[in-house]
Amino acid sequence: MGSKVIALPVRETFFISTPKLKSFLQSIWAEGSSQRVKPYDDTAMNTLFCRRETFMKTLLRKVLLLVSLLALPVSATADEIKIVAVGASQTNGKGVSNSDAYPAQLESILKASGYSVSVANEGADGATTRDMLSRLSRAVPDGTKIVILQLGTNDKVLMNKRSSLNPDETRTNVEQMLARLKEKNISAILLGYPGDGGREVAQKYSALWYGQPNKNISPDMIQADGQHFTKEGYAVLTKNMSLLIKDIVDKLGK
Repeated sequence: MGSKVIALPVRETFFISTPKLKSFLQSIWAEGSSQRVKPYDDTAMNTLFCRRETFMKTLLRKVLLLVSLLALPVSATADEIKIVAVGASQTNGKGVSNSDAYPAQLESILKASGYSVSVANEGADGATTRDMLSRLSRAVPDGTKIVILQLGTNDKVLMNKRSSLNPDETRTNVEQMLARLKEKNISAILLGYPGDGGREVAQKYSALWYGQPNKNISPDMIQADGQHFTKEGYAVLTKNMSLLIKDIVDKLGK
């Protein structure tokens, strides 16, 4: 009678997370322990099967090799970096879809470049620096690493329910926001300032100064209201902003 070859089932699916890997190895151990064949004779058994320890060592080598090969991608996606965009209607994306507002475009372009980030849109139409200051704690949750603070021009606008804000209050509000972010070790980017002195205020609190938001924006990228950008205008802002964000994120990773 010719010798029979009996194939033992070997699990080929590998997991990367530690709990799943532990569970997988435990199942392999149980599987190696539970292999049962109908013995033909002792010689056949010795020929067809290894001892359980040998079986385990072979599979463990394969698993460890796979884990070592995949170690780089796993570490690259460790923790998502939280970014919050605080501002008024320019940040909110008035006149364009949610996906075309600059925070959404920024998240897309950063992810496409391989960065693990989320960008929350905390823009509110008509918001002044007083409004932004009052809701800063709610808008910026614990764990946030970067805040983009876009001030807009609403401080200068006379509204039905309030008067315009004077420049001194505007500066005080902005300084308080930047001081709070610095105290929490959150990197800040100051995007625009209603008047002169934006760069000076940013530098005082170790924030980055982007400049005015209409930098590199052509007239055809502005909506009919003369204030808000089109989808293409927000794309220009996003591209410029992404360079600053990438530099910050790269430094955070060091």
